[in-house]
Amino acid sequence: MSTNVWVGIGNLGDDPTLRQSASGTDVCNFNIAVDSRPDRDGNRQPNWIPVTVWGIQATTCAKYLMKGSKVCVSGQLRVRNWEDREGVRHRGFEIRGTQVDFLSGIRSSHHTPSAPVVTASPQL
Repeated sequence: MSTNVWVGIGNLGDDPTLRQSASGTDVCNFNIAVDSRPDRDGNRQPNWIPVTVWGIQATTCAKYLMKGSKVCVSGQLRVRNWEDREGVRHRGFEIRGTQVDFLSGIRSSHHTPSAPVVTASPQL
């Protein structure tokens, strides 16, 4: 038996993007910066983790998250293989988010730092 569970807390590096799949399902993509271990000089460089969420969760994330939002993402690590327009093959990874907790509240014109945690998870 094997397990593929990833959990990370970080801040969005940019506003999320929302698109629709060929079947019409909403898909939201964003990157989060998570801390790394300090190097020998004590400096930390963030690791940028690509996250993809689907369905109603994607719609919710696109509506309420923005650059700088702090989130906790739970999901599965996925390896992606693709070919670019020049025919060069690439390999990378992404997190297929199954739950996104909004730790810094939600986007609004009256945003307050003490806003409650909001969870965007798929409805079962």
